Amino acid sequence: MCPGHLRRLERGLPVDVELRQKNQTPRQVLVEACLNLLEVKPTDDAGWRKGWDRLRKAAVRYALTPKKPRKADEDASTPSPEVGPVQTGHDR
Repeated sequence: MCPGHLRRLERGLPVDVELRQKNQTPRQVLVEACLNLLEVKPTDDAGWRKGWDRLRKAAVRYALTPKKPRKADEDASTPSPEVGPVQTGHDR
């Protein structure tokens, strides 16, 4: 058994469940949690609590993960060519 299933066994939880992939990025986990919450039936209170809890934890993990600068952010630091004033219908 993998460590995740052993922890479930120690806690008395069922071990015949599929565990999440460990190689998912925090963003992938967050998106998956959002999508899974959409699939919960409105009458399933336990499912809603579990879904919101998973979404909250995924959002915290995503927020606390150091982000690499994106290509667009790097381009923003380079000086852009001079642009003249924008003409709108109100400037006349």
